[in-house]
Amino acid sequence: ISGSDLEVISATAKIPEQTISEIGTIELDPDSNKVLEATILEGSMVIEVDNFMAVSSMLYLSVPSIQTPDGAEFQTSISITGNTIDIQDQTDISGYSLVMSSVDDQSVNYEYDVLTVDTGDELVTIAAEDSIIVSIRVQGPDTGEDLTFSYFEGMVAPQDLGFDGSMEIESDSEILEADLSGGSLVISVNNPVNTLEGGAPEAGIIVSQILDTNDQPLQMNTGPMVGEMGPQSIDLSGYRILLPRDDQNLYYTADVTTAYEIGSYSLMDSVQVDILVTGLVFNTVRGYFSQDAMVDSSAIELDDSTRVQSAVLNTGILSLSIVNNIGVEAGVFFQINEFLKNGTMLDTSFTIAEGATDIVLDLAGYSLVVPTDVDTQRVNYVSSISLPEDVEMTLSLSDSIAIDVSLTGIAFSSITGAISPVTVDIDTVEQTIDALPEELNGFDFETVEMVLDFSSSIDLPIYLNLKVVAYNDENSDSVVREISQNIHSDPHIDIEDAEELINILPDRIIATGSAQVGHLDSMGTVASDDSLSGLMSIRAPLAFIIDPDAVISPEPSELDSLDLTEGGILGLSLMLSLDNQWSFGADLDVLVAPDSVDLVLGNVDTLISDLRFDAGAKSTVTLDLDQETFELLKRSPNWIQPELRVLAGQDGQGDPEPIRFLSTDTLTIRLDGLSVSIDLSELGE
Repeated sequence: ISGSDLEVISATAKIPEQTISEIGTIELDPDSNKVLEATILEGSMVIEVDNFMAVSSMLYLSVPSIQTPDGAEFQTSISITGNTIDIQDQTDISGYSLVMSSVDDQSVNYEYDVLTVDTGDELVTIAAEDSIIVSIRVQGPDTGEDLTFSYFEGMVAPQDLGFDGSMEIESDSEILEADLSGGSLVISVNNPVNTLEGGAPEAGIIVSQILDTNDQPLQMNTGPMVGEMGPQSIDLSGYRILLPRDDQNLYYTADVTTAYEIGSYSLMDSVQVDILVTGLVFNTVRGYFSQDAMVDSSAIELDDSTRVQSAVLNTGILSLSIVNNIGVEAGVFFQINEFLKNGTMLDTSFTIAEGATDIVLDLAGYSLVVPTDVDTQRVNYVSSISLPEDVEMTLSLSDSIAIDVSLTGIAFSSITGAISPVTVDIDTVEQTIDALPEELNGFDFETVEMVLDFSSSIDLPIYLNLKVVAYNDENSDSVVREISQNIHSDPHIDIEDAEELINILPDRIIATGSAQVGHLDSMGTVASDDSLSGLMSIRAPLAFIIDPDAVISPEPSELDSLDLTEGGILGLSLMLSLDNQWSFGADLDVLVAPDSVDLVLGNVDTLISDLRFDAGAKSTVTLDLDQETFELLKRSPNWIQPELRVLAGQDGQGDPEPIRFLSTDTLTIRLDGLSVSIDLSELGE
């Protein structure tokens, strides 16, 4: 039996191990996006097998175009049971890379081997139509979803993208038109999507409300936007802003284009474009100005070492000279914080027309109150200018409202603070002394109280420096006392050893010096009506220290002559009653002379000589007069001068002790009678 061209449509046999190999490609859907390499963000590889053979087998699949995160090609194996369909294997390929050989070949290559299982002694029936069908696809995480990528390198189809936005002009004013003399439009780009210039987008930006000198909208191009770019700026000098009253926004539009070329894209990032208009400087502005009042402030420094806490103004003028060049009426509010009246700060409001305006404020009665705990004291003033809101106006950069402030005629009625010291010279005061009699020669005051009492309404330290000099012009003696004292804290001054000033029997006392008013370390108050007066008083108890050789010489007096004839007179005696209350004794001489001048010149006769009496003596003394003395008493004219020579005691060393003499102590010598011895025989005749 023989046959030829036999066709076996079915067989039952022992089937050994066999290998079925397949190499193929998966063509990507036609698209203008061309991949060189892309990192899969989310996706899966799905393998589906239908085995219509009774033989089991193993499927070994590799896809070189899909690489694992470590760079190895994708591989997997699947166990296939005989006569089984709908066998499915799904692998998560998130983080895997899709790698193409070129942008011109957009196919995914794969290859697989199917290795059948050896049936051994088992007979298996296989028909001609038996087969193993392998289906391979890549998809998103779920069926029907597309792959997503986190990184893409290749060619992206050209795109015309765009964005728009607005920039609000933040102002209460309503700008209609403004010519700019300064300012910038700044574009900042941060594009982490494009890491290379290839395929990078460019943006053409138009701001319709900003016009150039040809009245064309402002335009600028960013160039390729790659990575974080430095700010791009356009100088707006010479441009013009044109806005409707009811819409104060600058609108911009951007047309974004991309080049069709190989580029790299970080798809998880985004492009940020910031557009900012800044630093606008207007040359002229037309519109409705309802902005907040324009506020200006300045200060006047108190350039003085005096630290003023408060001061009441007696007079003063605050002058405001205002020049309004803006061409419209404006309201002005002016305030000085440091000037107060009745607890309210000085302020004033007024309206100014175009041109010059002068405002004068009387400051009399205001108080100046400034802090003292600052390095520099200042008077601060604030001016605010308000423009009308409902009037369309055009303002120029050269237009302005200028306010000049001046303070004149300032005089204070009182100041409280740390007053800078002021030295005042005291006018020389000369006092003639004519109340000390010559009889005090040899007598010294034991104590003299010379006191200066001051009365002051100045509540500040007053440092008095006074020089008191006593002069005796006859013998050129002088005694000086210098005084330094704060008469604010102690207005009572005792001049030490004042008796030394008096005991030279001065003809005059002169006082000179100065007074320093105020001290920077002391707070106080001084007023224009403050006064300072002083009273000098001398209290000299009439108790003297008498020198041991002192002579007491009362004023001479004229003595009436005795009207007696010599005949029959045998003798003449004076009977004296003596009462000495002094604490010392004395020798009494009584001098006579025909004229008082002779007593001064020493041309004298002695009537009584060396009549001694002791301290506290009280006695009656009879003095016999001889013929010579009798003749002296008969002389006419005749002047008498008593002289008392003080008798001093001695101390333990034998030295004379000073003698104290009180004004209440007296010495009384009274002529009680005249005893005359007469020759009776001659009287008879």
